[in-house]
Amino acid sequence: MVGDDVESSDRKSSILILDDDFDIVTVIKLRLQQDWFFDVYAFTDPALELEHFKVNASKYELVISDFRMPQMNGSEFIKKSKKYNQRLKFFYDSV
Repeated sequence: MVGDDVESSDRKSSILILDDDFDIVTVIKLRLQQDWFFDVYAFTDPALELEHFKVNASKYELVISDFRMPQMNGSEFIKKSKKYNQRLKFFYDSV
């Protein structure tokens, strides 16, 4: 994150996207970057995203996650993520 002396309006929010469908991840990532100017990190593998999140948890404000995935469902991912960032907000994206 940017230093504490920078006002929150000057900081760019970071969002993490998790979905096992590569096309869905790509569309969401592009829309958020182009239209809303967020820093967006996208993963199709929940285990890989969780490893990334453990190291970078404090920079994220929102996780957009698929609920049904083969390796780990969205609810499991949220429980594990909350251990590293209690302020984190989640949005389920399931079809």
